[in-house]
Amino acid sequence: MEAPSATTVTSVAHVGLHALPRVLGPQLLVDDGPAPAQLLDPLPLVDLRRAIVAGVPQLMADLDHDTRNVLLTLARVWTTLATDSILSKDAAADWALERLPFRHGAVLAYARAIYLGEEKERWDGELRAGVRPCAGFLVDAIGRQWLT
Repeated sequence: MEAPSATTVTSVAHVGLHALPRVLGPQLLVDDGPAPAQLLDPLPLVDLRRAIVAGVPQLMADLDHDTRNVLLTLARVWTTLATDSILSKDAAADWALERLPFRHGAVLAYARAIYLGEEKERWDGELRAGVRPCAGFLVDAIGRQWLT
């Protein structure tokens, strides 16, 4: 599947420092000021769709060393293309699991369980052998969805 070129979303109006977020540890706190929706134009859906599809080749390049996140992100891309909604990784995995062939379900379910802290991350045996076929199915599903 050939990804379209990503669209860079820029042209944000000048915003005073009071409206920029202040980062404290792992939490993101926003100071007083207008909500982002009041300052920024909505991202056109076509731009979102192009950008997430454009990232698929890099995701596949990262599959062997970031297996859980790549699988969950591929499920999220597929879900976003199919539903025009951005879901959490675990919710996107749930959506995809209902549509995946049985042979790929264990791999994505395991990635979801790791993400939720229900399993330790150990990709070996049958799970490791199923990673690339599962990822390939997800990429193909993304390609089919992108074309619709």
